[in-house]
Amino acid sequence: MGTSISGVLPSEEMKRYAATGRCPYCGVQILASGFPISTVKAFCAYVPPRALLELPSTKARRLEAEARQRQAEYSLAPYGAQVLLNRIARRMTCLKCHKTWHMWQQLQLRSNLGQTGTPTPQTSSAPKIQAPINLTNSRVLAITEDGREERAIEVERHPFSNTSRTSLATRTFEISKTVERQAQVEFSRSTTRGGEAALTAIGIGSAVWRIQQQLGERYSLTTGSAITVRESVSIEVKPMTASELIIRWKLIYARGKVKLATGLLGSGIMNVPYLVPIRLIFVPEVRDLPRGDP
Repeated sequence: MGTSISGVLPSEEMKRYAATGRCPYCGVQILASGFPISTVKAFCAYVPPRALLELPSTKARRLEAEARQRQAEYSLAPYGAQVLLNRIARRMTCLKCHKTWHMWQQLQLRSNLGQTGTPTPQTSSAPKIQAPINLTNSRVLAITEDGREERAIEVERHPFSNTSRTSLATRTFEISKTVERQAQVEFSRSTTRGGEAALTAIGIGSAVWRIQQQLGERYSLTTGSAITVRESVSIEVKPMTASELIIRWKLIYARGKVKLATGLLGSGIMNVPYLVPIRLIFVPEVRDLPRGDP
């Protein structure tokens, strides 16, 4: 009976990035802290064969795997971090030194068990690798905005208790948050002229710089550009009870695609998705707490 064992081994560069949150090459601090190496495995764990994507038996599994990958992706390359994650090619690029490293190494062991139970190793040919797309001299042809996208970014909790036995208590909270306005270029979701995924590319750092320059002009993004919200929120708490004010912060993004001319002669086309924060909002909610909870 045939047996197949697959494992995911993070690269040495990825291990250093996970342990420190720093670029493994230039040492710049990308994340506030490290993260569990299991996050890399969760991100890379499941990629179904392209031929099976539309089968009903695998569609639910694919959607579940994609949801896990998106959650892990936010831990590996959160919004605003100076790092670019190529979801398909499993590579990361530091936006400070423009060095790229592989996220993981794949180990595949295949064996047939005979009557004695002795495994017989088998080898398989290496998969065909797509030639990298040259972005060194790429130029922006067009920017097309196609909608808005809302993402939750933070939840604040403010408990308050009223120790009075007879009267209501009113508490006013000063709510404020500032978020940097920075274009998010999603090369991991890029496609070529024919709609195929752009698996590998060189010169990504320079292409990101050009795209951010163009998006900065379109959306009035400057160095230090930010969105600030400051408001007062009041709640009333009944005598001898406690309540909690919950603030759910959300960012509204402009979503679209940048059309790039690629290749040495500019004959190729790549469509690169982007997100630009345009509005910061919060949703307040008041929740009753059990006595003695705050």
